[in-house]
Amino acid sequence: MKAPKTMPELREALAYIMAGAINGDVKQEEGRMALNAATRIIESVQAETRARALAFATNQTIEPTMKLTDRKSVV
Repeated sequence: MKAPKTMPELREALAYIMAGAINGDVKQEEGRMALNAATRIIESVQAETRARALAFATNQTIEPTMKLTDRKSVV
């Protein structure tokens, strides 16, 4: 599995890992490591979102470091 680059890809990867854990295809430790990494990524995105909300409130611009939407849905 390639590394997720967008939030939808991250959700999809986590869904596969969760299904694998339920089916016994993913070892418990591997699932735990993936969940821990995903948690850190989500925390980072949340921090960036808060920073952008603050920037918006103060009329500043902050460039995102990770896309929050699928590339196809960006208009």
